Amino acid sequence: MATLRTRKNREGAPAYWELQWSDPSGRHTLNLGGVNVLSAKRANDILKAKQLELTTGARLLNIGPSFAPGFGDYA
Repeated sequence: MATLRTRKNREGAPAYWELQWSDPSGRHTLNLGGVNVLSAKRANDILKAKQLELTTGARLLNIGPSFAPGFGDYA
């Protein structure tokens, strides 16, 4: 099971997307990036890919420490 939600940072900071899922190794939480950087459509695409990974066992996403929006996405 995977879920997607927005979380608010401290006062004045923009909200960010948070992806949560659980698998046999435990519960996981990943910050996908700011709402102003990552569109809702892209965040939902990542959620669907993660759900597909969890149901089929295929590795579709390369989520790790290097997962971050590129400069073009940020700019």
